[in-house]
Amino acid sequence: MRASTTTHVPCPAPKGRVKTARAEGPGIMVVPIWRSPERAIQARGTPFQGSPVDGDVLPRDFVPGRPASRAPRGAPLRGETTKLCCSARRLLPQVLAAVLLLAGAAYSHAIGTSCATVRVDEGRVEASLVVRTSDLALALGLDRDGDGRLSSTEVDLARISRHLLEEIVLVCDGARRDGTLRSIVVREATLPGVSCPQQVVEATIAWAGVRGEASLEIAPFRAADPEHACLGKVVRNGEETGFVFRAGAPCPLTQPTSGALRFLRLGVEHILSGFDHVLFLVSLLVAMPRRCDLIATISAFTLGHTATLILATLRLFVLPPAIVEPAIALSVLYVSLENVLGSPGRHRAWLACAFGLVHGMGFSGALSGLHLSGGALAAALASFNAGVEAGQLLIVAAVCPLLAWWHARRPDRCRRVALQGGSIAIAVVAAAWFLERV
Repeated sequence: MRASTTTHVPCPAPKGRVKTARAEGPGIMVVPIWRSPERAIQARGTPFQGSPVDGDVLPRDFVPGRPASRAPRGAPLRGETTKLCCSARRLLPQVLAAVLLLAGAAYSHAIGTSCATVRVDEGRVEASLVVRTSDLALALGLDRDGDGRLSSTEVDLARISRHLLEEIVLVCDGARRDGTLRSIVVREATLPGVSCPQQVVEATIAWAGVRGEASLEIAPFRAADPEHACLGKVVRNGEETGFVFRAGAPCPLTQPTSGALRFLRLGVEHILSGFDHVLFLVSLLVAMPRRCDLIATISAFTLGHTATLILATLRLFVLPPAIVEPAIALSVLYVSLENVLGSPGRHRAWLACAFGLVHGMGFSGALSGLHLSGGALAAALASFNAGVEAGQLLIVAAVCPLLAWWHARRPDRCRRVALQGGSIAIAVVAAAWFLERV
């Protein structure tokens, strides 16, 4: 009886992590071939017989010393499909959790922006405030049926008037002055950052005999939202100045003041609280492009939204919110699906610039209620745009180092969870946004 011999054929060492044997059909498996007999013994316990080549298909009941039967070449391989299915099952809880988190944050009701016009002329001060009735209903508990609107039976103008007279405070020479309610009406209007006309309350309060050092504080939601921003235009003897009123930060009336820092803060808050803009940026960053591609993409997005922000604020090119808002949702949906279905290439910079034009239209809505002109409008626009860029850089600085750290340690898990799972969750939320805004 001739003794059996074992032959080991060297083959290139596999790259990356060592793959274990995987199922390839009924009774068949693929085993890796190692460069040395020692590695083969460690992997299988004993070397196999014959002259195998890398990727040989061997019977599942393979026994050393017995000839191995080969499967016909071209046999269907189902291992990769099984791996994808397992990955999808592992991603499902993460995707669902991300969708619920994003949806909860995106659809949580927040008090919106109000608008005010303050006129100061020869000892007389008049403030006109426009605020959404849904915000007043939330702050005062007026919406008894919970439909988000105040019906004719729910509108309590007497209570609203008392509330506004208490929260709009004028201080002259250190003493509070009581104002007189000139008018209060309920009508339909479009406020900054709102895509469609809504029911609003417009109230006008006047003070007479204002002499000396005076300041005005407008905080209609001091208790419900202390950080509420009221976009204001202050007109002193025909000279306009933009200002952002907040609780605890009154506006001086008897001397010129600059609201540049307040518009800068408003720009930062606008992009950080705009979940569609944030998710669009995250969709661009999660693909983890090279550093040069990342710089080109973010710069292109900045160029695009800055151009349309200027054009829309100056009323040179304006699109209705009914077109802009669904288009923003579509931009988020497209980029997130491209992350899942394809590999983003060098066209990402051009794509970011094109979608930036749409997002700039959305940014301009925050300043649409000011109605400033000349140097006051230019100062407010420049400060607001600088705030948007600062908020954008904050997002990049928070996301990119985290992704780089994760990718350096667990590249497969980072790509599976952040790129695939995160993009799927963002796509689901973006699709819901689009259906809601159409």
